[in-house]
Amino acid sequence: MIEWKSQYSVENQRLDEQHQKLFELVNEILEAMKTEKSRDAVFIASVLKQLYEYTQYHFRSEENLFVGTGYPFVEEHIQAHRDFTGKVKEMVADQNKIGSSLNAVRIAQTANAWITDHVMRFDKGYALYIKTGGKLKINL
Repeated sequence: MIEWKSQYSVENQRLDEQHQKLFELVNEILEAMKTEKSRDAVFIASVLKQLYEYTQYHFRSEENLFVGTGYPFVEEHIQAHRDFTGKVKEMVADQNKIGSSLNAVRIAQTANAWITDHVMRFDKGYALYIKTGGKLKINL
């Protein structure tokens, strides 16, 4: 299970709530690993679809926030979003083809690692940039 911690906060309540929802969706998959639900291809496909749709919504929210702020890593950030969206699409396709519990484990591990890394590296970066009015030099 991945637990939301204050260190993940981007100091924007709406985006923090959206990040928490992403954590919840990944946790649904992780929780399923402990039960027979991990073998339920329909359940895993349903959660993946929710994850895909919610990431689309969340990414639009983030991108609308930082586009136009002068944030120097807009393109890299948007590309990271596209990369993750592509991974989720691949996982959905794989799940629809093979539907195994091993695929569900891979899905959960990939999503967990990506979300925590992305929030700490990319999202914290734009949050600091916006908070300081662009005065803080940041590196990705």
